[in-house]
Amino acid sequence: MDQTAQGTIEIFRSHRELEVTLQSDRSAHLLELGMDLQPLSATQAHNLEPALRSEMYAPGAILSAFGTSGDVHKMCQSLYRLCMRQGVMFRFNTEVQHVLTDKTSVIALQTRRGSLIEGDEFVLALGNSTAPVAKRAGVKLAIYSVKGYMLSIPVAAGFRAPIHNIYAGGYALVAPLGKSLLRISGGVDFVSQKKTNDVSPRDQKKRHDWLLAQAKVMFPEGYLDVAKMHTHTCWRPVTADDVPLIGCTKVRNLYVNAGHGSKGWTLSFGAGALLADEISGRRPQLDMTKFAPDRFGFFG
Repeated sequence: MDQTAQGTIEIFRSHRELEVTLQSDRSAHLLELGMDLQPLSATQAHNLEPALRSEMYAPGAILSAFGTSGDVHKMCQSLYRLCMRQGVMFRFNTEVQHVLTDKTSVIALQTRRGSLIEGDEFVLALGNSTAPVAKRAGVKLAIYSVKGYMLSIPVAAGFRAPIHNIYAGGYALVAPLGKSLLRISGGVDFVSQKKTNDVSPRDQKKRHDWLLAQAKVMFPEGYLDVAKMHTHTCWRPVTADDVPLIGCTKVRNLYVNAGHGSKGWTLSFGAGALLADEISGRRPQLDMTKFAPDRFGFFG
C-alpha cells in the first residue's frame, strides 16, 4: 500500500490533556488489543519527528507505532485485482433504483436500466448512499452525512517532510503524502448533503483558513508552500456514537457495513472480516451488538 507514515505522534496543548488521554478508556482498550500508546518526553518526541516546532512538544507527546497511513488508491487497485482472481464480478456505473422484497427478505436489486441483481445475501456498503438505499427496503438507518475539510500543501524547498502522522487532538490531523506533500484535515459541518448552499463559499473559506492556521502553528515559518495549496471538501457518513453500523438489518438477508465517518480505510478490513464471519455463520471476534444497525431504535 506504499506506507507513507511510520506511526502517529499525538501532540497536546497541556500536560493535563496528555495525562487524561493516557488514562482514558481508549488507551486501556488499545492496550488490551496489544497496541499500547508510548509516552514521549519533549526531547524524545522532537528527536523522533523534528519537522515540527520544538515548542509543540513541550507538554510531552504520545507515539502510536501502529498508526500508519499509505496510498489508498494503490491498495484499492490491488484489492480489485485480488477480487477478480477470486471470481468477483464488478458492475461499475450501476445505480440501484429499487430493492425488491417480500417484506421479510430481499429478492433482488433493480437497477436504473431495469436489470435485476439476484442473490442469497445482500450487503449495503455504499457510504453516504447507504441510508437512502436501505430506506427503499423499509429499513431506517441512523447514518448522517457531515461535511469535512482538507488541505493539500507541499513542503517548501529546503525543509524535511514529516515521517509520521501528526494528530493535534480535536484540531487537525497532518498526514504525509509522499516525500513533499502534506494532507491536513480537521473540522466538519453538520449540514444537508442535498442542500448545496448550506455552507456558503465564504464560510468554506473560513473553515480552510482556520485549518491552515492550525497547521502554521505546528511548523516553522516558511515550511508550508501555501501558494501551491489545494483545498478539498468531502462528505463523511457518521453515526451518533461514531461507531459504524455492521450487521444484519430487520430484513433477514440484508446487511449493512457503513457509517465509518473519517475512519473508513482504517476500519475497512476489520469491518469486512466481522461481517463476513456473521454472514458465514462463524463467530465474529468482537461483540457485534456494539455495531448493531438497529441500536438507535429510538430514532424510529
